[in-house]
Amino acid sequence: MYIDSKAISWLVLAGGLFLYLWNITDNQFTYATIFMAGSILLWMFIGFSTDSFDNKEFAQVLSGAGFLLAISVFFLYGLEEMPYPSGAIVFHSDGIAKSLGLGIAASLPLLFGMANIEPNQNSSQPNKTVATTESTIVVDHEDYELADVDDLTSGEFDI
Repeated sequence: MYIDSKAISWLVLAGGLFLYLWNITDNQFTYATIFMAGSILLWMFIGFSTDSFDNKEFAQVLSGAGFLLAISVFFLYGLEEMPYPSGAIVFHSDGIAKSLGLGIAASLPLLFGMANIEPNQNSSQPNKTVATTESTIVVDHEDYELADVDDLTSGEFDI
């Protein structure tokens, strides 16, 4: 019987997201973070064990989880609703700073995990073209003559 490992790993992430959101709505930040980290680690383990792990997907999942965590920290620790006057909100700089730091940290997997390797390959290609253009240099001098293949293999030439 064939079992799709990709579907199972994405179901693990979906279950972890559900448990995370369930605990966040109950203001249980510690348990929500445990479920988030546990589901990502289980997703990684399934991906490694079935040889279906992709660095690009991992960067996207890690970044998404980090942004979700940053938003949760902002609303749980950066904002506080006051009872009087009705609807008043107090902003806490500590919670806002923590959520902004988490947001910056969450953007790092996107920057480093999804970087293209193509610029390195393109930088090596101009070196090859430079080498080919150097071999076609023409010197305008009366005593200079281009060597043919016959001249190079004859063994009779002056250096």
